[in-house]
Amino acid sequence: MNFSSKNIRFILLVVIVPIIVGTLWFRESNHKIKIAHNLSYASLQTNILRMFTDNVEMETNNDIKFEQNLTEEMRWPGSRLSELSETGASDMSVFLLSAFSPDLSVFSANTLPYLAENFDQSKALWAVNKNSIQEEMDRQNLIPLFIMTCPPQGLFLKKPLKDEKDLSKIKIRVFDKLGFTFVQQMGFTPVYIENKQMTDAIKSGKVDGALGSKTHFYDYNFITFLPYYYELNFMLPRYIVVMNKKVFQELPDEKREAILTNAAFTGSMSWRLAAADEYKKTMIMRNKYEPVPQWFKEKALKVAIEILSDWIEIKDAHKKTLKNYETYLKENHIQPPQILKKVSTLYNS
Repeated sequence: MNFSSKNIRFILLVVIVPIIVGTLWFRESNHKIKIAHNLSYASLQTNILRMFTDNVEMETNNDIKFEQNLTEEMRWPGSRLSELSETGASDMSVFLLSAFSPDLSVFSANTLPYLAENFDQSKALWAVNKNSIQEEMDRQNLIPLFIMTCPPQGLFLKKPLKDEKDLSKIKIRVFDKLGFTFVQQMGFTPVYIENKQMTDAIKSGKVDGALGSKTHFYDYNFITFLPYYYELNFMLPRYIVVMNKKVFQELPDEKREAILTNAAFTGSMSWRLAAADEYKKTMIMRNKYEPVPQWFKEKALKVAIEILSDWIEIKDAHKKTLKNYETYLKENHIQPPQILKKVSTLYNS
């Protein structure tokens, strides 16, 4: 086939040039954001995170694309909060707030035993503490986007609770430092085991039980190996999703707006989704609850009071947090946790 110079120019202008320009434009405008987390593929938090990323990608017509990287458990000291972002390993990270307690005590309030026993109390505690956490994130050059609250935590065991004197023989898996302290002071033997090692640890006898929510243990299938469940409702841990400030600020205005708008929506929905999932797992497991012995309830509350009392004495800001928490609960007609009444003289003095 013979092509005249006119035909060649036509092909260049109409076909080839638009393809080249379009390709260059797409490459320049496409923003890949790397997210580092250690969430299970099937977990509640993974589904909430996916809802956020899908919505942002859709709203930006895929001009923002998220790349999720599985990493080790993120439990670094507070001074290294932004390490992954600074090294280029990720632009966004997901981690447990309790991972930094008590390295940064500003995070501790959200995971102190029995300070929040249900979703309403947990939301109230977050409302009075979030500004302090946001300020700390800002110092770390991070932007907090939203939180994902876990359902109330209970105790899962291979064998039923029988006698207080047997507790030291029971090895309990914990996932943070406050949990370690609580389990240790209860008389158990605390063991730190990563999620991915849990099944092998249970089978091999490295652990005899674990702290966790019904949702967590059902999603990870740990309940198959730890069939005895005691509903303690002693705390509701939170995952937080943060973004490197420099990466965020380099995005165009409309892309930053898309991230913030969808982060706010996802954060508000996460409470409802967690509560709905908790209800679903409660119905599935309704015949598998074990009655919590009275001696265990009394001891757990006593230990929690000791931990909270020590926390109050660390700094005056902690007293202010509890005062604000008490006020928020009253103003919003939310029943306070019983532990708050037990220590009220300490933070009101």
